[in-house]
Amino acid sequence: MKLKVSKERDAWLQKSDDVSKSDPLLERQVETIRSLVASYLTIVNKTMKDMVPKTIMHLIISDVSCFDACCRLISLFEINTQLITVLLSVAFCVMYKLD
Repeated sequence: MKLKVSKERDAWLQKSDDVSKSDPLLERQVETIRSLVASYLTIVNKTMKDMVPKTIMHLIISDVSCFDACCRLISLFEINTQLITVLLSVAFCVMYKLD
């Protein structure tokens, strides 16, 4: 099956090469399109090489900052319970003054 497809493809490519060789305008158009596609793929490749590391660093920094914020909050709760009670009492005082 694979050989049959390969033979058909080769025959089609040979036929298209014969047609393009007989028509110089078509051959120039094909070369222009190939050149444009190669240029486009070069731009895409360059953009991806530029953007992927930046995206990875953004995700890493974002995750680390979230982790750091959680760890700081937990350490505040664990280490300084007296500070938490003072902050809660101040919060209750402010809440009652607003009412």
